[in-house]
Amino acid sequence: MAVLILSLVSCTDKKDEKLTVKDIEIFKDTPAWDFAKALEKSNLKKAKEILSDNGDLVNYQDPEFGTTLLMRAISTENYQTVEFLLQNGANPNIVAEIGTTALFRSVSHSWKDVTANTDPRFVKIMLEYGADPNINYCSPKIEGQADPIECGTSPLMHATQRGFEKVKLLVEAGAEINYKTELGKTAAIKALLNEKVDVAHYLIVEKKAKVSEPYFSYNLFDESKIDYEKPHYPIDLLENWLFELGSEKHKLKMEIVEEFKRQGQDYWSMEKHPKTVERIKKTRPENWEEYLQKY
Repeated sequence: MAVLILSLVSCTDKKDEKLTVKDIEIFKDTPAWDFAKALEKSNLKKAKEILSDNGDLVNYQDPEFGTTLLMRAISTENYQTVEFLLQNGANPNIVAEIGTTALFRSVSHSWKDVTANTDPRFVKIMLEYGADPNINYCSPKIEGQADPIECGTSPLMHATQRGFEKVKLLVEAGAEINYKTELGKTAAIKALLNEKVDVAHYLIVEKKAKVSEPYFSYNLFDESKIDYEKPHYPIDLLENWLFELGSEKHKLKMEIVEEFKRQGQDYWSMEKHPKTVERIKKTRPENWEEYLQKY
């Protein structure tokens, strides 16, 4: 009897559970359900047959989150299905209720394998089929909690942590390099914050991204307000880049330093934070003074 009960429980669907955007069942009881199931099984022949009867299904948005099956195919790394949908008229510029687009999904973490998120193929094909690189992300608060991704984050900004090739594709497609969020953050600032040296070098040195203007944080006691009284400056982020002298990363940093200087920001005249100096002393006790002058 116990085995039978367990078996019955395991066979129940998710209708009594709270579905998330990752669940295929968000398309259940909608006109797109059979189409969604065919795509999920990579049965593109069946999907084509269904689409021939109702072409609008290619851009159908689920009623809960407003996502499309193109967004789902990208999130599950199903390239063949992505290609099929685009070839059959899928619109890559639809914005979901949760604030994302197909292109933004292609520069985000995969649902399948977060370590594979640097794959540029999905960004490339999105752009080839007309994805707008300047449609920015903004999602409403969910259950009273702030979204970890700032409202207004651009695909380029989000891509800075997810592979150099993605960044380059977006820039070449016309992404606005100097676009700023409400907090004043830009793609270059995101690259500096996350120590993405190759991306920062590309944006700042090669593409001359502006790095002289401040950015801000939300008020510590009220996250709905921006603390304009405490500006942060991009050049200060370079202080934390403690690369070995003469290394490739150090060379790239020095070229970034030169571009900062060209824009009126002198790294060498900065007074280093006492904690940074102490860190250098501890990690390089024999040559810390020389390192402090050259790093």
